[in-house]
Amino acid sequence: MGNDRDPATGLPDIVVRLARRMIAVGAMFALALGVGLTAMGAAFAQLPDSTFSLSLEALGQYGDYSSPGDETDGYCKTLGSCGTASGSLTSNILGMQSVSGSAMTFQDLGAQSYATVDFYFMIKGPANESVTYGMKASGATSIFGGGQATALLYLDGTLLNYACSSSMTGYCAVSDDFAFDTQFSAPANTVQKLEIDLAGGTAAFGGGPYSATIDPMITVDPAFVAQGYSLVLSPNVTQGGPASPVPEPGTWVMALTGLAALGFAYRVRRRAPAAHRRG
Repeated sequence: MGNDRDPATGLPDIVVRLARRMIAVGAMFALALGVGLTAMGAAFAQLPDSTFSLSLEALGQYGDYSSPGDETDGYCKTLGSCGTASGSLTSNILGMQSVSGSAMTFQDLGAQSYATVDFYFMIKGPANESVTYGMKASGATSIFGGGQATALLYLDGTLLNYACSSSMTGYCAVSDDFAFDTQFSAPANTVQKLEIDLAGGTAAFGGGPYSATIDPMITVDPAFVAQGYSLVLSPNVTQGGPASPVPEPGTWVMALTGLAALGFAYRVRRRAPAAHRRG
């Protein structure tokens, strides 16, 4: 009994049984590790997808869009009446969000553009302490002819700054552009929302062209970066170049289990010929 060998590998039965038990233990370890990684990932995977909303109207013709991209709706009626409404939304926070449009018509119509972008982010780090980060942003509006345009930037519901342009006297109480570079603080590992609202439109019977733009940037204080803190964005956006993909916890589990299986198979193949020669 003690010298019985496994017919598939040529190894003693006791060795094969021991190896199988080791694989079972390894699988349990991988499962436990996966559960731990999943729990750890869940703690930082609370960022929802950023959202994009764009509504365009040109001479009574409407279009609604809910993903990044460049969209233009143009429409012409009789008697030389034409209108165009456009929007450009990007999933790169460093990119410029913008709307624009114009219209020429003899009817009580015009062009309108409305855009809202909600970016979600957090400062991820080893402790839930208050972390300093910087935000740099600029915005601008313009109008020629009849109409108005606005560009507003919010952080967690609080208005940070805005720009406004209008052909109507007294409509705007601020400048047609803004720029700031300011330090903020917030608890680490806490979701925050940066909201961009852009709007523009012509007066009745045409006007414009109008435009509204905003482009922000978020940076973590270098002192906190040195302590292990970093900026984390919604999974569907980037800031600058493409984000490096982070493997899911389940991917790590499969990789570890696969490596364990390959290692065992390699050992069996190395030992099997020697076992047959001894027989």
